[in-house]
Parts: sequence; structure tokens; C-alpha cells
Amino acid sequence: MKQGIIIILLLSILGGSHLHAQVGHAYSAAGYDSLLTYEMQLWRLSDSILDGSGPMVRASAHRKFIPLLKKALKVKGSFDYPFDSLVFMKKLVPEDKSFRIFNWMLKFEDGTFHYVAAIQMNTKDSLKLIPLYDKSEKLDDSEQTVKVYDSYNWFGALYTAIIDCKIKGKKYYVLLGWNGYNVFSDEKVIDVLSFDKEGKVQLGAPIFDLKGKIQTRVVFQYNGEANFLLNYVPEHKIISFDHLVPPNPKMANKPYMFVPDGSYDYFIFKKKKWVLMDDLFGNVKDIKAAGEGTGTFKKEGGEK
Repeated sequence: MKQGIIIILLLSILGGSHLHAQVGHAYSAAGYDSLLTYEMQLWRLSDSILDGSGPMVRASAHRKFIPLLKKALKVKGSFDYPFDSLVFMKKLVPEDKSFRIFNWMLKFEDGTFHYVAAIQMNTKDSLKLIPLYDKSEKLDDSEQTVKVYDSYNWFGALYTAIIDCKIKGKKYYVLLGWNGYNVFSDEKVIDVLSFDKEGKVQLGAPIFDLKGKIQTRVVFQYNGEANFLLNYVPEHKIISFDHLVPPNPKMANKPYMFVPDGSYDYFIFKKKKWVLMDDLFGNVKDIKAAGEGTGTFKKEGGEK
């Protein structure tokens, strides 16, 4: 009886969309029923992960969540299943639908964060799931914009957008994300995901041109109390962002104090690179806004 009430509640949260979710998708009616049951269990755990009475309760729920999600993804056709009730978890799919990223974060009592991500490849039969291991606290700051990392050395972030591009026949997926760097400052990152010939994950690529300086990713550090916009504007195919400045000239070497000055810069894809350009509204014709605040988060994890 209790389980039936929870299923009804879950369906009401989803607005009834799941009642027709199996139509036109790869999973069968039986597969749909299995996925819905798994989603119900995952939803209950996610509540404990977010609002558990203490760190031990939240950690215990998270340890149960990951293997249960993996079981759910083993159901044939699971790639098409949306898991809409798991609102704390990002689900990003590129235009070519070759994979999707499950991505979320955990907040600890000391105000720090840990990021979790797994890539589900769009396979017909057996599950291929690639976890990413958050090593953002251990990565050398001086190397973050020049290194290409693997799945075991991930610049952890909570992703908000994914952008397909192709360079010399190879597919790259640009990722926009947020990282709660420390108690004083946040970071936004433009990273790149690709796969080598063996299907192994590569994170970062030398495709960003910052006034002649080539970088493998772009990292913006700024005052944690500030609102910093980083957004993809698809109608113009640009990545727009706030121009950051120190609050006064004496703080020019303290990026953790930087704040937006009200102007915007952008990256545009040309000549096989994402090229940095100044003055968004001065140079991009017919643009009405720099975009909504995609990827702007409060320290407690909610959107600003």
C-alpha cells in the first residue's frame, strides 16, 4: 500500500508525463515498469542525499544511490528514459545523442563540494558507463588551462550546457560548468569532452584561443558573492560571459575578489578554435541579451 502511494506521488510530481514516456522509445512496457520502480527508489534516496538529518545519513544514501542507478541503467533502452523526478541531478545530452552525462554535487558541512558524474554511452545492448573522478582539489592550478586530463583526473563541476563541435573530423563536446572553489570564491569552467580511438575519455583540448594564447580549458574565478553569467547563445553560436575586473587596481592579482563590471565578452567558433572576442553587444549584430544565467549557483546549491 505504501509503495503504491509513493508511485502515485511520483507520477503526480512528474505531471503524468511518464504515462506516455514509453511510446516511441527503445524500452519495452516491462522495461518501463522496471525503470519507473527504480526511479521511485532513487527519488526516495535523493531526498535523503539532499535533506538527510546529518552527514552520515546523507553519505549512506549516496552510497546506495550510485549502484542502484547503475542497475536502472542496465535495463534495455534505459538511455531514452528521462528520470525527470531526479531534479538534483543534471542530465545532459549532446545534439548527436551519442551519450548522456549524469552529473550532481554533494555539499559538506564545511562548505566544500564534491562533484559526481558518469557518462552513459548510447549503446543498444550492454551498458557502457564511464565514471568521472573529481580531482579538482588536487589538480595544480598552474596546469589547469594547459593539461588534458583523463576520466580519473576530472576538473569536477556541475554542468549546465553541452555544445557539439567538430574539428578535423573529430567530435568535441564543450561543457559549461560551475565549481564552488572555496568559501570566498567560485569558479566557472568551459571544458571539453572527447573520446580517443579506444573510446577513452579525454577532458580538455587545445581549442581555445585567448588573444593568441592557446588553452585546453577556460577557468573563471570570481567573488563568491557575485553573479557571474556563462551562457551559450545558440542563435548566434557564441559563449557569452561577464567581463571580470578587480574591485580596485590594488587587487589585480587577486582573482578571488573579481566581480563583473556590467560588460560582456564572448567566444565564437571560427578557424577550428573557440576564439575570445571583446565587447559582446558592440560586435554581435542583433543580439538582444547575453542570455539567461545558465550555470549561476548559490553556495547552497540552488540557482540564483
